[in-house]
Amino acid sequence: MFYQLAVIGAGPAGYFAALKAAGLGVKTLLIEKEHLGGTCFNKGCIPAKFIINSIGHLSFLNKTVSAGLTLDYQKVFQEKNSKISSLNKAMLEFLKKSRVDIMFGRASISDNQQVEVNGESIQADNILIACGSKPSCFKGIPENKILFAEDFLSSKNIPDFENILIIGAGAIGIEMAFVFKHLGRKVTIVEREENILPFMDREISRRYEILLKQEGITVFKGKSFEDLDLNVFDKILVSVGRKPDSLGLPEDFLTSRGWVKAGPDFKVADRIYACGDILGRDMFAYTAQRQAEYIIGSIFDKQDFLYNQYPICVFGLPQIAKVGLTQEQADEKGISYRVRKIYFRTSSSSLVYGDESGFGKIIIGENGQILGAHLISCLASELISFYTLAVNKNLTLKDLKEILLIHPTLSETAVS
Repeated sequence: MFYQLAVIGAGPAGYFAALKAAGLGVKTLLIEKEHLGGTCFNKGCIPAKFIINSIGHLSFLNKTVSAGLTLDYQKVFQEKNSKISSLNKAMLEFLKKSRVDIMFGRASISDNQQVEVNGESIQADNILIACGSKPSCFKGIPENKILFAEDFLSSKNIPDFENILIIGAGAIGIEMAFVFKHLGRKVTIVEREENILPFMDREISRRYEILLKQEGITVFKGKSFEDLDLNVFDKILVSVGRKPDSLGLPEDFLTSRGWVKAGPDFKVADRIYACGDILGRDMFAYTAQRQAEYIIGSIFDKQDFLYNQYPICVFGLPQIAKVGLTQEQADEKGISYRVRKIYFRTSSSSLVYGDESGFGKIIIGENGQILGAHLISCLASELISFYTLAVNKNLTLKDLKEILLIHPTLSETAVS
């Protein structure tokens, strides 16, 4: 069997790459060991955000009109499962209509142009490795207490426990903290760094910590889980670190930790490429898709646009997002800058959307260009797009203000 392109892994990167290649008339095979959509669609981004969004709607009503409403979380889980099932079916149909061939099974690469799947050999002019990653764990945690976000988000029913410790105050840890708290659980977060969300601007992280504590979530910083008595917790969610899902890949493709080695052009070997989590770099669905687009474009369409600065968002309640430099990074680089702060509560739009705690911090260069933006808002994931464009195109705040924005919206607040 021969293909111009064989893609290993049908997560966001692989799925997107296969569709883009097929759209260019490339004979394409997509290989997946488990479910179409990978971790993101089945037990990561999509179920997590569906649950959090459901909680957010309820919180808005209870906060703004003191409705005293409750949510049937079991029904939320049932609807989550139903939507994922529908999504998988739609993905399969779309791939078939797009003339992408699909094989299910664990793939291995036997030489530069040959892939083995279920005992069958496939010849391919080009191979794209996009087989993702999986959660890693620590020694010293009782096995019967270990819980991963993926297990929780893919479960059919809500696990029964009262008291949970979350190891790691990164994106997954923070998002799951809000979910568990609204499920009525007692939630404790432990983070070994001196600030939660260590990759965010320090002022933003500290503001967000206050919001967590207002929710009744206990936060320990600068501590290891080993400093706590694990016996008092029913479950322990490990949300620190990932490991590569690199089974079946040649050892000379891998680092000592199992990640795939690839250059800036994502090339691993002659006509073999890799993108997404398997590289151990930027583990976001949208960056993986952009990498896939770049690779397919460079092979078949001679396009090579990638990106410079990409946004990051944590889908808590409220959301928190960033793009570009933090104030600390600007200081480290010796860059001249000024800071503009935006307090959403001064805008009537924040009252409409219940976003009075919203806050923005914009890092502006000496020539007025926007170097970085950091937002706390119920719609931070949407609003950061203005600033992603600005940072990558060297726009100024004045440039953004020339956009005529609808009133009342949070967009007009975020660029005020």
